[in-house]
Amino acid sequence: MFGEILGATSSLNADRSACVATFLRNLPIRVKGRPATILNLSSFCFESLGRDGKALNVGTIPLLTNEVDPLIRSLNREGIIVSRTAVRVQFEVPSLTNIYFQAVENPILFAIKVAKVLQENKITRSLAGTQSSPAFQRLCQRFVSILDGFANTTFPGVCISFQSRDFPVRISGKPVVDNIVKSVVAGFESLSSDGKALCLADVTLLTDEVQPFIRRVRQQTGFMVASITDRFLSIEPTLSYVFLQTIANPILFANQLAAVLPLQRAPAPA
Repeated sequence: MFGEILGATSSLNADRSACVATFLRNLPIRVKGRPATILNLSSFCFESLGRDGKALNVGTIPLLTNEVDPLIRSLNREGIIVSRTAVRVQFEVPSLTNIYFQAVENPILFAIKVAKVLQENKITRSLAGTQSSPAFQRLCQRFVSILDGFANTTFPGVCISFQSRDFPVRISGKPVVDNIVKSVVAGFESLSSDGKALCLADVTLLTDEVQPFIRRVRQQTGFMVASITDRFLSIEPTLSYVFLQTIANPILFANQLAAVLPLQRAPAPA
């Protein structure tokens, strides 16, 4: 029901304690001339549902520059805290700003409020097209397996791998078990005849992991460190988010990324 209200595809984690819902916007984003559908990804999650019916709810939506202020005002009117805005990517046309927001309340009420905000601000969703080719699906599964993640291949020519980090986190006193707050999201698209694709990764790190991770990335890969941000309020411990981008063979990218990632990764959902 959470995902349906948001007009999103939803899934539960392995122990059914967290629900993540996602959809893609239909903005014509390009990075270094290549279509970048992945950057249209909007994500919402609830977990830690208490006996009072309230849960930790978080979300993120990519927005064009002229959409940011109106949408923030709409969220504020609904009592939803906008915790951060961030530009994550380099060489992106047009430029996107991701907003991050959070609330401790009934998740259905949260979804209704967010759906209202999306409608008020005319935030449209991309319709799923035909399935990716069998060859692309096999490539995507290989990419995902290297990263020990689970795949989202709803949109043709786009491969997204999700993985949760495995360390304790709390937001507003609520435990974060398995959601977008402490994830590793990696993907590729715009695969060309030379076997290269636009490859991106969004990696959650503990504070003391950030500099060692960046050193490994710079020493062992050709990835660009596009941005380092924080995203959520009242969070313990403090987390940082490092966004990586490159044009590369996606399997080489996955192997290099797997080699530099920290080891605390939770098992993929069954």
